[in-house]
Order: sequence, then C-alpha cells, then structure tokens
Amino acid sequence: MSPYSETSVLLLPMVDKCINLLQTYGVSSLTRLRKIHAFSIRHGVSISDAELGKHLIFYLVSLPSPPPMSYAHKVFSKIDKPINVFIWNTLIRGYAEIGNSVSAVSLYREMRVSGLVEPDTHTYPFLLKAVTKMADVRLGETIHSVVIKSGFGSLIYVQNSLLHLYANCGDVSSAYKVFDKMPEKDLVAWNSVINGFAENGKPEEALALYTEMDSKGIKPDGFTIVSLLSACAKIGALTLDVEESKKPNMLFDEMVDKNSVSWTSLIVGLAVNGFGKEAIELFRNMESKEGLLPYLAELARMKIVQLEPNHSGDYVLLSNMYASEQRWSDVQKIRKQMLRDGVRKVPGHSLVEVGNRVHEFLMGDTSHPQSDEIYAKLKEMTDRLRLEGYVPQISNVYVDVEEEEKENALVYHSEKIAIAFMLISTPERSPIRVVKNLRVCADCHLAIKLVSKFIIE
Repeated sequence: MSPYSETSVLLLPMVDKCINLLQTYGVSSLTRLRKIHAFSIRHGVSISDAELGKHLIFYLVSLPSPPPMSYAHKVFSKIDKPINVFIWNTLIRGYAEIGNSVSAVSLYREMRVSGLVEPDTHTYPFLLKAVTKMADVRLGETIHSVVIKSGFGSLIYVQNSLLHLYANCGDVSSAYKVFDKMPEKDLVAWNSVINGFAENGKPEEALALYTEMDSKGIKPDGFTIVSLLSACAKIGALTLDVEESKKPNMLFDEMVDKNSVSWTSLIVGLAVNGFGKEAIELFRNMESKEGLLPYLAELARMKIVQLEPNHSGDYVLLSNMYASEQRWSDVQKIRKQMLRDGVRKVPGHSLVEVGNRVHEFLMGDTSHPQSDEIYAKLKEMTDRLRLEGYVPQISNVYVDVEEEEKENALVYHSEKIAIAFMLISTPERSPIRVVKNLRVCADCHLAIKLVSKFIIE
C-alpha cells in the first residue's frame, strides 16, 4: 500500500504551489505570509503539513526584526511529528536572534526529549548564541560537553561560538583554552579572545595576543580595533604611552575596506580618551555617517551623567536611539543600567480640562469613570483615521514586540485617550487643548492632524 493516502497525493500540487508562493513573496512582509498561509488552508492543505510548515516557519523567522516568533511557534506546534531538524534549528535561531534565550534553550530540550530528531552541526551555534546572551557559563559548559560527545567539537564555527560564550560570560581562561586547541584560527576566533581579554580586566593579554596575531600576518578589521582601543584605554595607553597610542590609528590607516564599524570605533575611542579634536576631525572625514548617531548619543549621555546624574531623560533618549536601529540587546543594557543606577523613567501623561476640573490620562488608562464611553469613542476615532489613510507609525514603538502589538500600543497613547474623552465631553467644534509632560510622538502628531481634519468637516 502506498505510504501516501489518495487525499495527500491530490494535495501535493497545492502544497508545491503554496511553497512557490512563499519562495516568491515570503521575505516581503508578514501580511503577505499570512495571506499565503490562509490561502493554503482555504484550498485544503492541512495545517499539520510538515513541508509547508517548514517553509512558512523559515520565512516567518527571516522577516526583519523582530520576527513574529509566536506565530512561527504556533505553526510549528501544529505540525504532526516534526522530524526535520531544519524546522527545530530555524525556531532556535529565531529565538536566539531576538534575545529570547529561555525559549531557545527550552525548544532544544524539547527536541532532545521528543526523540523525533537529533541536533546537527547547525543546532549548537544557534543554541550557544542563546546561552551567550543568558551569560550562563554552567549551562554553556554542559552544552560544550554535549558538543564534544556529539563529535562537533572540531568544527570551527562551533568553536567560535564557544569562544564567544566563554568570553561573554567572563571566563576568559576557558575561552583561551578552546582557542589554544584550535588547529586553525580565523579572524573571528582572534577577535573573540582579544575582546574577551580586553573586556574582562586583562588588557595586557589582549595587546599581547594582537601582537601574536599581527606576527602571523592576519589582518585586523573594525572589531579588532574596538577591542584594541578598549585595551589601550584600560591600561592608559592612549594618554601614557606614545607608541601604544599610535597603534589604533596605524591599524585604521592600514585597513583597505573601512566600514561604519571601523570608523565609529576609532572616533569613539579617541573621544572617550581625551582626543576630542581628533575625533571631530575624523568624523568630518568619515565616508558615511550612517549608524554613528547612537555612538555619539552614548558619548553625550556619558557627559550629561557627569553633570546631571540619575536623570532618566538621557537614558531614555539613548535607549530609543538604539531601538530605532533595532539594537534590542543594547536597549536591554540601558534598561539594566537604569536599574543599577536607581533611575526611574517618568511615565508619560496627558492633561485636559473640562468644567474647571483637570483630568489626567496615562497610556492604556482605564481608571476614569467614563472609560467605557471613552474607549468606544477611541475605537470610532481609530476606525475613521484608517478611512482617512492613516497608517500607524510603528517605528515610534521602542519595544521588541510584533507589528500587531506595536499598532495596538499606539492606539492607547495617553493623548489619544485624552482627545477621545474631550470629544464625548465637549460641544462640537470646541477647541481641545492637551497638555503632555513628554514630547508627543510622530504617530500621535499625525493622528491628531487627521482627527482635527475630519472633526471640522
């Protein structure tokens, strides 16, 4: 008897057609992927189909950050016996890339327990990336032993992942042991250990390792400069040792292909070590200034903190700049720094006055006695905005969530709630004045202009 049922044989052409659609349009948008998925279901493709699920999950995870991981996991959960390791690896990769390390590790454990599939050479680099972000050296050691037992310990990209893990966790001695045993060392390996030494209180070792790297004829890149500058700064080389102070500049001049990383590395290194004029001059000569703004913002924040410590505004500004470039790990670092420094963000609120009484609204506020009427008006207002061509400016949402969640968050900004309240509380065509303690975001600015337009029609 054929392993395929009559129904499944008949559906194969439709599965292939849907896969072709995914391959053609998959990387364009989440909306397009949803439409293709819905199309497949309407035309009889089972939601448990492993082949379609594999492709759909791949394209969902490959969408620009942040990918819709909850949607991808739902597709995965519907697959009947996912025996293709590629599916598991894709999900683990997705979770690792967005910083959801717990889900990545949990999925790996589920893979091992299921007995359906065994990890392959691609599983461990993705998994180690997730563990690196957790900074859990004990878990990293456990996975290291599994890697060796599985026979993958000699693969260079696995070794590089282990180097990065140990260095990031502060265990530079273990990182160097892995590095020292590598028969072939690429630039990634050298950079990982040099940076590990530089960032973990061993700047002399970092400089010594760079000297060894240079003696072997390995050319540095922008990441090497970052680490070298850090090491020089830590031992005071930029201000105490003339010869060492020239090393980063010499490296930079020798580089054939200079990119934003190498330019910004040297500019920031000069600026934070007292060479402000040189940093400004280098900035003026920079071939492309794209991507430099967050670095300059961080420098500005460092100076502001010296003048006005524990002020939340500069932390929030830098966090938002990182978020605008989807550098979510840096956003988390800023938030953790705020906690360590005891800095609390001032919540945004909007104030309106009706009948000599001031009403205050926070984002998503439901404390007002007229909340039901306010939110009914807000929905009406939002529906009308969309008819007027309004498109939510999700770039103004500086949190790492899916697009739909960003759109919902924008709807409930405090100024929009305040306006909805005023629309049900004042006569038609009455002027509405909203006072906000923070700057109005671009999305609310656009929405308020459109609301003003259709209210006076």
